[in-house]
Amino acid sequence: MIDRRQPLKATPLNHPLEPYAPFIKRLMQFLSECSLPIESPRQILKAIRCALDVAFVAILRQESGRWEVIEQSQSHDESSGLNSEWKEAIFAQVSDRVSFQSLERNSHRAHGIFQSYEEDGIAKFSALVPLSRQSNTLLVIGGAPPESIVLSDVCGRILISLNVATCGFSTLQLAGVEAVILDDLRRTYGFAPASLYHRRFELFCDRLSHMHIHFEPVLRLDPDYPYIDSWEALARDPIIDCAPIDLFEAAELWGDRFMVHLDASLMRQAVESYRYACQFHSGRRQEDVRELSVNVYPPSLMQGEYFESIRHAVQDRLIQPEKLILEISEKLPLPESSNRFSPIEVFRKQLGRYVRDLKVGFSIDDFGAGHASVSRLTRLNPSHVKIDRELLYQDQESTEITLRFVLDLASSTRLRAPKVVVEGFDDGCPITLGQLYRVGIRYVQGHIIGKASPDLNRLGRDHTTYLRQLIQESGTLL
Repeated sequence: MIDRRQPLKATPLNHPLEPYAPFIKRLMQFLSECSLPIESPRQILKAIRCALDVAFVAILRQESGRWEVIEQSQSHDESSGLNSEWKEAIFAQVSDRVSFQSLERNSHRAHGIFQSYEEDGIAKFSALVPLSRQSNTLLVIGGAPPESIVLSDVCGRILISLNVATCGFSTLQLAGVEAVILDDLRRTYGFAPASLYHRRFELFCDRLSHMHIHFEPVLRLDPDYPYIDSWEALARDPIIDCAPIDLFEAAELWGDRFMVHLDASLMRQAVESYRYACQFHSGRRQEDVRELSVNVYPPSLMQGEYFESIRHAVQDRLIQPEKLILEISEKLPLPESSNRFSPIEVFRKQLGRYVRDLKVGFSIDDFGAGHASVSRLTRLNPSHVKIDRELLYQDQESTEITLRFVLDLASSTRLRAPKVVVEGFDDGCPITLGQLYRVGIRYVQGHIIGKASPDLNRLGRDHTTYLRQLIQESGTLL
């Protein structure tokens, strides 16, 4: 009988992906026992076999219409019931009856199929998981009991993403492999249980902690004396010296908590690195410090955690607030509003808090791509506008019309015109610096000025002369 005086004790409903969390954990544990770098897929197959507790696992490749076993791992435990005859019978059945086309027809968009057979009066199952149509490889798993998770679609998807993550079974970074598996589950099924969500956040935070900050210069176009006007802080993976695209994709996939943590962490690291670079590399006085732009997702700006991270950075005197420019990415929509006001009005009001209380500036990034709109530009009144490089790759007449339109529009609602920056300019652009200057563009960012670096590199005399010549070159847009 229910006692209404007692507080309600409730247990969340079971999540359909929860049973796979222990399997992923076991899989990572067995993979961690592999020697690195992995030179043979046999070690991966052994980890799969042990994690699933099955009799054997094999990879088959189809060539000229025939399947060939290219690697396998089998149990040597007599209790596994492994019988070489039925193993060969499974391989023969695959060779005679299975093709990628038949798998697709029979699986009905599932990630594999399974078949039953009997060994010494005991029901056993084998599963076939197509790994890659490009390489025509198939994963065969044999000796699974009826209750095994190997007979489920989710398990098939995990094994497919494992194959992708290990890049053909080469050098293995376990955290990266696990992250790929969890991201793929989220992307495929649209949700994840709390245990996998928290585990993914742990992996995300660990990878984020290893990132470095580089600075890319923004050039002021001046035919007499071009100079570096400001800097943009960019996250870099120190191992590959490239942007950590996987972190950005994970943040966008998993939602606000990931985005806020990413933005707040990189912002803090950016201003700390910038302060150090200004003091110890450039010898600049505080009043000579240029503006610094840092990227931020629109949802992060709506969260108190990010607002406080900016406040702390300013209070800790890491940067003068008027020198900090928050670049709002145009690649994501504005957060939905929970009241009667439009999302852009709610967002504009929130930006007003940053400007009023913290004295920082804003930039619209990637204008011309994603969710960029005239409404955003005119109603948010940013102090900076960055034009996406794709706008430079239209025909010349369209490029001129678009650039002039943005310049006029950005200035139409302000007493002081914002800085309009063309991003991604390099030697391959179809128009020149001189043409941009004559249209009215005064700020450019890209490799032609200088690549991102951990140091605040000055423009050398020869480079300055070269840029001056490019700006002065004759040439007109159509």
